[in-house]
Amino acid sequence: MRHDEAGDLELPPVRVPRVAAGACGLAIPVFEPSNEFAEFNTKYDYRVSGQVELSAQEKLGLDFFSGKAKCANWHSIGPPGAYPLWAVC
Repeated sequence: MRHDEAGDLELPPVRVPRVAAGACGLAIPVFEPSNEFAEFNTKYDYRVSGQVELSAQEKLGLDFFSGKAKCANWHSIGPPGAYPLWAVC
């Protein structure tokens, strides 16, 4: 494992074969409207709706998700209904 100057973990880029990426692109629109998809009942969802506060460690994770890790570039972090469930690139 490598860490950068700030001590943050450096992760290698993820490589996804085109076939897998294409299959995901077809599966996601079918899965999202199903009853098996997220019910928006996680602690994060409750935080977005103002029902709970995140712990200090959870806030660090959210900062990493939203910032340096760039997860929020692909996964929306707003309240349900205010964003598409999947970002299409």
